[in-house]
Amino acid sequence: KITGATVNLNSGVTVQNALSTHDGSAGVEVYSSSTLNINGATITGNKGNNKGGGVSVVSSTLNLNSGTISNNYLTNTNDSHGGGVFVWEGVINVKGGTISGNSAYTGGGVWVDCNTSSSTFTMSAGNIISNTAISGGGGVYLRSNTNNVKTNATMSGGTISDNKTTGTNAGGGGLFLTRSNLTIISGNIKNNTSKTSGGIHVGGMSRLEIQNVLIEGNISQQFGGGIGAYDNSTLIISGGIIRNNTATTTGGGLDIANITFMLSGGTITGNKCNTSNCVGGLKVAGNNNASLSDSANVTGNTPSNSNTPAYP
Repeated sequence: KITGATVNLNSGVTVQNALSTHDGSAGVEVYSSSTLNINGATITGNKGNNKGGGVSVVSSTLNLNSGTISNNYLTNTNDSHGGGVFVWEGVINVKGGTISGNSAYTGGGVWVDCNTSSSTFTMSAGNIISNTAISGGGGVYLRSNTNNVKTNATMSGGTISDNKTTGTNAGGGGLFLTRSNLTIISGNIKNNTSKTSGGIHVGGMSRLEIQNVLIEGNISQQFGGGIGAYDNSTLIISGGIIRNNTATTTGGGLDIANITFMLSGGTITGNKCNTSNCVGGLKVAGNNNASLSDSANVTGNTPSNSNTPAYP
């Protein structure tokens, strides 16, 4: 447990196979304005109860510069958060390294949450891959307890891929947002799977702005193969590529309902849905404040349905 200090975990350091039955992490706990720098260390195989199997960060900062947080898990299958990393009113900066093979009820790889003071998630490099959540956010779960204070996130590089959710009503195989703000400047969100919103789920009055990204090969068993956005949220897309995503029911590329939506650039192509009378590219439903520009390239998705507000 780190309290009020700065600690470097460098190459050759391994935190492995620890067990915890309380709320904190089984691996490393970072508290009280501390900073943990992971520089090549390995945190693996730790088993916690409900918060942060590998690392728990409370009112502190975690910098993952290189190294691995892998195969950590939480035993509470009904209410546990952050199989790899749990952050409460703190900061996580993923600058390199890998977060992989972790599992929890929500936020298989990373869980970031707040209440009275905002939390921050940034990713500029590295990989968040092959993590599993039961309910939501196979790779990353971003949330806040209140509408007045949001979790703020920026992705400017790196890859979030091959994560999954397994629950009947689960969402956000790659990322799940509720009462959070995320700006994606660059990076890859690929090959994630979920019941709904295979790549990214945007809900609970969240805001997602996409400037440039590759969202590819994500799968939803219902709606929104690439992105699903709902619940009075805001989705702004000015660039990037959303391609070759699949939804079983509709909205292979995107499925949106009851949001503010601005599409001014980027490419949505090669997406598909697998039922008759569905929309392969962009499905628009409900009451939306929508602005769509001809500068965006929405084409080559299959199938399209002219009986609903949809774009092929």
